[in-house]
Amino acid sequence: MPAAGAPRAPVLLIAYHYPPENTIGAARPARFAKYLARRGHAVQVVANQGDGATADGVARVPAPGARPGWASRALRLITRYALPYDDRLDWAPHAIRVGDPFCRQRPVILSTHPPVATHFAALALKRRHRLAWIADFRDPIMAGHPKRTGWRAAVLDRVMERLIFRHADLIIANTEAVGRLWADQYPRWRDKITVIWNGFDPEDGLAPLPPCGRARREIAHVGVIYGGRSPAPVIRALDRLIAAGTLVPDSIRLRLLGPVKNDALAPVADARTRLEAAGALAVEDRMAPRQEALTATLAADILLLLELNAADETAVQLPAKIFEYIRACRPILAITPPDSVTRTVLAQSGVPHLCLSPTEPPERFDAALATFLATPPGPIAPSPAFLATFDAARQTEALAEAIDRHARRQT
Repeated sequence: MPAAGAPRAPVLLIAYHYPPENTIGAARPARFAKYLARRGHAVQVVANQGDGATADGVARVPAPGARPGWASRALRLITRYALPYDDRLDWAPHAIRVGDPFCRQRPVILSTHPPVATHFAALALKRRHRLAWIADFRDPIMAGHPKRTGWRAAVLDRVMERLIFRHADLIIANTEAVGRLWADQYPRWRDKITVIWNGFDPEDGLAPLPPCGRARREIAHVGVIYGGRSPAPVIRALDRLIAAGTLVPDSIRLRLLGPVKNDALAPVADARTRLEAAGALAVEDRMAPRQEALTATLAADILLLLELNAADETAVQLPAKIFEYIRACRPILAITPPDSVTRTVLAQSGVPHLCLSPTEPPERFDAALATFLATPPGPIAPSPAFLATFDAARQTEALAEAIDRHARRQT
């Protein structure tokens, strides 16, 4: 810890996603910046233009109308024709250019992924100025990532991950499961690995609502739906329960509020048609404004949490919306693999929940769901242990201590 009254190390935070951009990935870096500043760190953020405005301490790049330099153009071509995924590598030169002057203050660099471009910008600035670098992973590049598949991704992602692990001074995983997996995969760098969970901001004003008392009980999923995380098992189960007469169609509604990508609902097209005709399913394929999404979450009777649907995948990650869901104080229906991190956190939460594997036999899936649908909507307060563990203000204390420690080493 710095001596009393001593200035704390400045921080250069490189975060592609940042508020007011309405994506879940923007929340974690914003919490870090807020509570690091509270602890006396001067924080300079470099973020993408997104859909947000500039603010003090936040540099948005590229600037409107700015022409990309040769490095950005080259990286864009490489991404388009040689790489399996768009990791926004052409953004990194913009971040490097804007972050470079701040490096004269000898900050500790903190970059947060995804996309990978943030870490590459941090690596370039670290090497240029000989600064300490902390690499935060909201998602791992490889481990447990449902979207990065194929042999090219397997090869390139391993190379990128090893490059980051070699040069970063500290690696932050956001679940214990990922931290253990990395320690096994990279024993040479296991001492660099630490864990800071995702969490919630205790000052965000989120407060549960009383039950709405509507005739139809509403199950709500708020957020993006894609192939790896799909509500298909629930749609099929509701269709079967209604067909069997176990559920009355006008007693239930599944509301899906958020973009539906890559025809994620195509495998259940027939069931979708039947449920929509009965009023038991509403698909709102759009990105809702933040306040509307929050209202939908708080007003639901049951909240639907989706994880990997593939039988051969293990969920070592934790959906970020789980913290908002738990603090909404509603029962949670989680479609998640066995032994997932999600099951562990829900077990600690104190909130009624049902965890079902997507590979559960249909008869068992349907019976468990039918019983759970009768769960009173609450509100049910989270446990004190959950609130203490995932409070962002407390979590940032560990990050601040790591920043101070690495700042002393680089001076």
